[in-house]
Amino acid sequence: MSLKRELHVLSDGKKELDEFCQTALSIQSSVTAIHLREKHREEEEIERWVYTLIKEGISSTKIIVNSYYSVAGKWGAAGVQLPECGPSPEKVKRLYPNLRVGCSIHGLEAGCQKEREGADYLLFGNVYQTESKSGLKGKGVKSLASLTEAVSIPVIAIGGIHLSNLERVLQTKVSGIAVMSSIAEAHHPGEKAWRFQSRIQRSCYHA
Repeated sequence: MSLKRELHVLSDGKKELDEFCQTALSIQSSVTAIHLREKHREEEEIERWVYTLIKEGISSTKIIVNSYYSVAGKWGAAGVQLPECGPSPEKVKRLYPNLRVGCSIHGLEAGCQKEREGADYLLFGNVYQTESKSGLKGKGVKSLASLTEAVSIPVIAIGGIHLSNLERVLQTKVSGIAVMSSIAEAHHPGEKAWRFQSRIQRSCYHA
């Protein structure tokens, strides 16, 4: 069965709300999900971001909130992204059964554990070295491939992925990719997102 891969875009923590709204509006037709990854912002401020994004025309079904699952549940967001050391996906899904619950993980053992705990998908990285993880060596495509073989839930790859190295990532059984600076910091983020999406969809994989 041929399956479409997903494109997730993460906020980079560098933009204010108005600027990020414009970026989100320009990319939403080309992406599967827009993650609010604003680690320096408190829950109340993240809720204001979600409210404003929806008010300005971003579909709630595109929004994934990092960590704050109560905000995601309250506003009907697509899902929540939990940290590796965060609450169990099973606990969150009991509270908010309609949320898609993803877990950020950095290794095979953690990925298998989060699958057992009920995660809907895994966000694995960093695949390549990246500025957002300064000094942290990339885990590599082989580690990514091993994870996709070991678990039965979708794996989304993240970390240093650009159009120039995208093809190597897509040669694995990965279910999608997530990017931050490659799109968020582009001069024309909407066009860049479209280029990523076009390349990804040309590489549909077979389950």
